[in-house]
Amino acid sequence: MLISKKTLGVLIPDIFSFSNDQIAQKLEQMGIEVESIKQFNSPDYLQLAKVVSIQPHPHDNKLFICELQIDKNKFINVVSNANNINNPDNINKFVIVAKKGTELLNGLIVKTQNIKGIISEGILCSYIDINPFSRQIIEKTEVADAIIIDHVSNDHDWNQYLSFLSLDDVIFDVKTPTNRADLHSLIFLAKELGVLLKTKTFLKQKSSVVNHDFFKFPLNLKNKLKANYFGGLFLRQINQHSSPWTVKGLLINQMIKPVNYYVDKANLVTVFTAQPIHCHDADRIVGNIELKQATHNETFVGLDDKQYEIEPGDIVVCDEKGIIALVGIIGSKRTMVQPTTTNIFFEVVNCNSETIKQTAKRFLINNFASKFMVKPISLLATDNCLNYLQNSLLTTDNIGKISHFSSSLKVEPFSKKLTVNFHKIRQLIGIEKKELTDQTIKKSLSQLGFKVDNQLLKIPSYRQDINTWQDISEEIVKLIDINKLKPIGITSSFNFEKSSYFNTFNALTKLRKKLQTLGFHNVITYQLTDQKSAKTFNLFNLENFITIKNPVSQNHSVMRVSLIDSLLKVLKTNNNYKNELVNIFEFSFIKTQNNSELHLAVLWVEKLFTSSFNPMQGISNDVFTMKGLAKLIVANLGFSCDFEPLDDSDYFVNNQSLKIVVFNEQIGFIGLIKESLLNNYDLNNKPIYCLEINLDRMLSSLNRIEKNYLGYSKLQPVCKDLTFSFTNPASHFDQFANMIKRITGIESWKLISVFETMQNNQLITKYTVRYFLKNDANKPLTNQTVELITNNLKLQCEKLKIKLDI
Repeated sequence: MLISKKTLGVLIPDIFSFSNDQIAQKLEQMGIEVESIKQFNSPDYLQLAKVVSIQPHPHDNKLFICELQIDKNKFINVVSNANNINNPDNINKFVIVAKKGTELLNGLIVKTQNIKGIISEGILCSYIDINPFSRQIIEKTEVADAIIIDHVSNDHDWNQYLSFLSLDDVIFDVKTPTNRADLHSLIFLAKELGVLLKTKTFLKQKSSVVNHDFFKFPLNLKNKLKANYFGGLFLRQINQHSSPWTVKGLLINQMIKPVNYYVDKANLVTVFTAQPIHCHDADRIVGNIELKQATHNETFVGLDDKQYEIEPGDIVVCDEKGIIALVGIIGSKRTMVQPTTTNIFFEVVNCNSETIKQTAKRFLINNFASKFMVKPISLLATDNCLNYLQNSLLTTDNIGKISHFSSSLKVEPFSKKLTVNFHKIRQLIGIEKKELTDQTIKKSLSQLGFKVDNQLLKIPSYRQDINTWQDISEEIVKLIDINKLKPIGITSSFNFEKSSYFNTFNALTKLRKKLQTLGFHNVITYQLTDQKSAKTFNLFNLENFITIKNPVSQNHSVMRVSLIDSLLKVLKTNNNYKNELVNIFEFSFIKTQNNSELHLAVLWVEKLFTSSFNPMQGISNDVFTMKGLAKLIVANLGFSCDFEPLDDSDYFVNNQSLKIVVFNEQIGFIGLIKESLLNNYDLNNKPIYCLEINLDRMLSSLNRIEKNYLGYSKLQPVCKDLTFSFTNPASHFDQFANMIKRITGIESWKLISVFETMQNNQLITKYTVRYFLKNDANKPLTNQTVELITNNLKLQCEKLKIKLDI
């Protein structure tokens, strides 16, 4: 989930007085995991410019000469081919110009150029010139359009252009708790965040227009599904136009595609309320409108021009001509809002999220609407949506054009009651009454929306996660900040022992981090699969599959015997969602009736260490780089590997695959997957190399290593250095090593230096060792004891004719 600081500022006006780290800390306190904080990096030499005149280029009818004012008394000429610049209405409006010396984020460096006889001193920027990472979100028609800004104050700063595009925003990339679907709504999130920040929130947005003049909703709606709510608003006699760039920028920041003024408003309302809205061209709707479950197989064309096969049970909205929306997923192309649309029906549905979840899963869709609709939406969120939508549409231009709601919505503010014992709450938290009084608890819960009557609590209807008094304790802990509670040590009457798998854990952790450093992403997939998939990549020819007697479905009826199929399904799902494909890996046990062994599988799809600005940069995937990857993996476990040819494989392309061998034992494979197999995963458009290794034998060897752990002495270690040489050249260092081990009182020693020196015109090799004296009696060694041990060592050296440097 992406949270825009500017959007949040509508609900919490003081949010900009808090640092990003402070906000992130409070979000974490709420149980929201902050994965990253993103800010826009502005290129130098970009600024606002006022359009003074626009003239056609004398030598090219596709180019235009724009005279721009870039300061009070400074003007430049820029030659542009922007599609939207040649319009008299653009005079005195503002554009964003990249002057000489600008290095745009796409790598382009702006220079003064002679363009067909006219000197151009910069370029007019389109949005993707400034933010190239938004290309997939921007309408194709706007890619070549210059940014046109209508209203700029007279006292504007020419260099401050980011706010006009909402690029001065901060985006928090977060994960909300799975049991807190309500936090998808910025309204509910802001309510809780405002309490933690101890600042005011403005959650009820009202229009400044007093004269409402709403008309009766004109369409006939039938709720055959008996959903929680089916209805919406009607807007008539409107003129379509684009949203201002401040609004477009806010949507783009949250990865939402701008469409037009009214659809964008509806999408922003969804951001605030977590209640999706479908927008329909009301003039294209035929007859009555019904919300129902499909009873037979049929098809319709969606907004994305794709044909959807509807099955019985899918929840749809239909008119008398057919389907106009697959609820919570996508609208139909037939009733989509277009530039010529003058009447809009804003459709709002609150119904069974589980059915929508299954439909979205079948179509492999994870779009803006379905992200909200696959989880339960409270009626209060739906009510917020209707009110926010009506108020956002209510401008002076729209007086008399907005309908009443199609039907009223009764929302109970509180859904259930709980009796709580404040003393038990303090006991569970581990805090004294003087630190957390009953009054403080009541006040805190009231701020969070609970209604407190002595020890009887009424739970807000949108808080579906609150079921027990222990859940209330969790709410209190958020407010007092768990990090501020005093730690209490855990007492134990027994000793903990290190697991025999300690070496395995360390080795796998190290290997996982190494692969992640190289740019591979760790995934976790299901152990169960279907019979056909289990046999598809049986690289190790395993038998005696484990089958489930009463499987939930045939797709989960057998334990897999390879990881490759599961990883390819991950890529297939992401490819269908139009997500960027990345290189992935997984550790998992492969289980049969006879054995259970740990495997590692890797899929290499894209170049490593690529750059957005230079797609040619990076390390390509081929059989040679796969060999290097296999060697790296095996070396991280303390072994080396060899490779042998793999002939006539059912899975890999000939001459592009190898067996991985350690100590003459085959442990795995690398290879280029055959295109005929990739067809089954809709991934036949690019080469995919894979690797699968049975790690069990190597890890078993690691676990044979025995380690003894001794407690540290409380005293400082006592050590001395000794330098010596051998008088007899035939003498060997082993003589010294065997002797020093027998000296009583010496615990250990190490060689710290070997060097050569001239002595009596002869080259002599000298050794320096450092020996440590036993000091385990918890009392300091006396000088007499140290001298006794040292003299004994010297005596033994003399017996071996070892010459000491004194």
